[in-house]
Amino acid sequence: MDTSQLDVIAPQLVESIKVSMRQNGNAAVETTQIIKKIYPSGFMGKEQDALSMVKIIDTMFQIANAPTEKVGDLWKALSAYALNGLRTSV
Repeated sequence: MDTSQLDVIAPQLVESIKVSMRQNGNAAVETTQIIKKIYPSGFMGKEQDALSMVKIIDTMFQIANAPTEKVGDLWKALSAYALNGLRTSV
């Protein structure tokens, strides 16, 4: 990548981060706190479950903050994470 492109890409990235923060609030910090409560002693071989939970918690924050027209897609994503959890636990 030509470094001159950074002048174009960087402001776009910053704006994308700002939009995400407005939509999801403090979700990253709160998700970390939730996972620490669920797994106070670490994952101990439950990494796949922990990753699925992070996706589920993040999606829950998105549902709570999403415009009405996007909520259906987020519920579908949440369902897919649950089905994936079932698939990997059998």
